[in-house]
Amino acid sequence: MANQKYYLKIFLLVGLGIGILSSAPILSLGNCCCLWSIAGGIFSAWLLCRWAEEPVDYGQGTLVGLFSGLVGGIIFSFFKALSFYLNPSSLKYSLEQSFEFRGMEPPPELEQFLEQLTSALAHPLWIVLITSFFSLLIFAIMTTLGGVLGVLIFEPRFAVKRTMKKTPQPTVSETKPTPPEPSEKTELYFPRKEKEEE
Repeated sequence: MANQKYYLKIFLLVGLGIGILSSAPILSLGNCCCLWSIAGGIFSAWLLCRWAEEPVDYGQGTLVGLFSGLVGGIIFSFFKALSFYLNPSSLKYSLEQSFEFRGMEPPPELEQFLEQLTSALAHPLWIVLITSFFSLLIFAIMTTLGGVLGVLIFEPRFAVKRTMKKTPQPTVSETKPTPPEPSEKTELYFPRKEKEEE
């Protein structure tokens, strides 16, 4: 397939963007990093439909969305694990913020559990494994849905442009009107009038 040569470029480009935008505290949209995942899946499908030389189906949209999400999930997991390792209380703070964002108060049992979990996850290996599992799962699902949705939205439009490019354009000689062939000239005979005798 001619479209395969664009896959790796889309995986790295979109995955890097998803991972960085989801990890940034200012751009995390109130712990709604799933929005970045869906937007990244749609963007990956848009890039594929735009660069593709052959028709793009839903399977290709699923593929670019899935692997873009996996790359983004790996980058997101790295940044989250690094932040949890440098500041162990950030795990507890992020979970409390998620409860406040939904208008709920965390129960006292959960706070005790979070304190025990924070102390147990002091080792960076556990942090990487746990964050990678959840982020890869969530990112892969969201970007796959975004990839399918992007193909549904953008492929009909780009398919028309692809068809117009492949249609041979008429040459100048074909479009230039041909002049009419000259008709045969006919000589007209006008008899001369004889002079009258005086």
